[in-house]
This record gives sequence, structure tokens and C-alpha cells, in this order.
Amino acid sequence: MYIIEKGRLIFVGLMLIATSIIILLQSCNQSQVDNLPEPIKKKLEEIEVQGKTLLTYRFLSMDSLRLLYKNKVLFSKYSSLIYALNKVDEQHLFRLDSVLLPDTIVDELIFYSPFQKQIKFLSPVRKLILFYYPLQSFAAYSNGRLIRWGPVSMGKKSTPTPAGLYFTNWKAKRTVSTVNDEWIMDWYFNLENQLGISMHEYDLPGYPASHSCIRMLESDAIWFYEWADQWTLTKDDRIASFGTPVVVFGEFPDLKVKPWLQLNNSKELIQVADSTFGYEIKKYSTIILERQSWNDSIHSQISLSKK
Repeated sequence: MYIIEKGRLIFVGLMLIATSIIILLQSCNQSQVDNLPEPIKKKLEEIEVQGKTLLTYRFLSMDSLRLLYKNKVLFSKYSSLIYALNKVDEQHLFRLDSVLLPDTIVDELIFYSPFQKQIKFLSPVRKLILFYYPLQSFAAYSNGRLIRWGPVSMGKKSTPTPAGLYFTNWKAKRTVSTVNDEWIMDWYFNLENQLGISMHEYDLPGYPASHSCIRMLESDAIWFYEWADQWTLTKDDRIASFGTPVVVFGEFPDLKVKPWLQLNNSKELIQVADSTFGYEIKKYSTIILERQSWNDSIHSQISLSKK
């Protein structure tokens, strides 16, 4: 009996120690979540100094992320920003080693955009979509003003998304890939009809992973589905008017650390270089404006014929 009681005491003692360790670890992780900044409503000029966005970033451990995820109210304040900065969707979020977060939170996601907020030479262009390979991000401009940005997953190394100028052609709420009939693509917008290059909702694993298409979060894909224009065709299937212009530019660098994760090493928001941006867009500006004028003339003719 003495040996049995002694064994029970040792067992209870070990259980108490184990429980204490678990509680300690949980309290440490919870403290990390508790130390997360609550969203701060600030005017942009309070954070931007001499045209530069000054922020500090941190890597949040996956243990802390799981605790944050359980707090649905708090996580909802961070989720869009987490997905945008880490180029990932909810399904793949917990496959990462850690996630990047800024210490200063503002209400508008557009504040954290790597793209310029206003581009004067684009003011005549009513709609323009950009996809930038190094930062795996998109931007939507209306008359030179940035109105939306977000994460994407573009073509992997073996099947890259070709750089260049495209136009949104035709769309479908759901379609099946011609490469693999198991790939179901929702909120689909075709960019190159012969090669099958498109943008649509699909998995975002946190790196370029597609077979040349451009993957988006569902919310972004739906938004583009409604916002971008389709082409119109003649009776003999020639293009009568063009859709919204799309520019794919940049190359994905061969680096150990993904470019967007280098934010932690700088207080400046990583942005598309002005020189790169200007060169890549300006070389297509003439044809973009020519086709916009062509569309206007076609639509004008259609309007007159209906009167």
C-alpha cells in the first residue's frame, strides 16, 4: 500500500508540474497576443514623413497566431492585412513558419500598398490592372488613382506568367481548366485566349505556384469580375472593343528570403521602384490610350445606332 500511495503521489506531482508548464507556455503565448496593437485610427500624414511610410514590423509565431485566430473578433481586424502582406489565404495560413504584421494598424488596407497611391501620367486611363512579380501583388487604378491592391500567386518558375500587356477578354463565374479538368476556377477572367492565361480565385500558398495563371483571394477575384470590362466581338469573332488593360511586370528574384518578408529589416514600406514602375507602364501607355479611344468610338457608334 505504501508503494502504491507513493507512486500515486509521484504521479500527481508530475501532473501538477506538467500542468504548470502548459499554463506558463499558454500565458506566454497569450501575452504575445495581448501585446498585439489594437487597430489605431490615424491619418496617413501622421505616419508618412516626407513621402515615405514609416512603420515597424514583427514576425508573429504560429502559436500566437493560433491564439489570435481563436479570437474571431480580433482576428477579423487583422486577417485582410495578414493575407495581403504574407501572400496567403486562410487555408494555407497555418502552413507558414510565421507571419508578418506591422506595429501600426490603420483601417484602410490600401495604406500598406507597395504601389504608388497616385500616378499623374495615368490620369487619362480610366481603368488599369497591374501585377508585380517580385512582391506577388496586384493594383487596380482608376484615372491614375489606386483604388485596390492585394496578394496574388503567379506562375511558378517552371511555368511563369509571361510579362507584358494584356486585356481582360471574357469571364465566367466558374470554368474548368483545359490543362487539368480537376482544376475548377471560380470568378474567372481570361487574359490571353490562345494560351489560356487568366486571373481567377484559387489557392494562395505564400509563393508563386500557378501554371502561368494569376491566382487571387475570392474577395479580390469577385471584385475584379464586377469591375473589369469584357471584350466585345464581331459576328465573325474579331475583337470589336477591348477589355480593361492589364500589365504584368517584374521577375521573381532567386532569394532565400521572400522580398515581402524583408519588411522586418526596414522601417520603410517596400514599394515598387518609381523608375521600374514608370518604365514598365509608360512603354504600354500609347497602345492603352489608343485602344481606349477605339473603344469609345465603338461604344459611341453603338449608342447612335440605338437612337
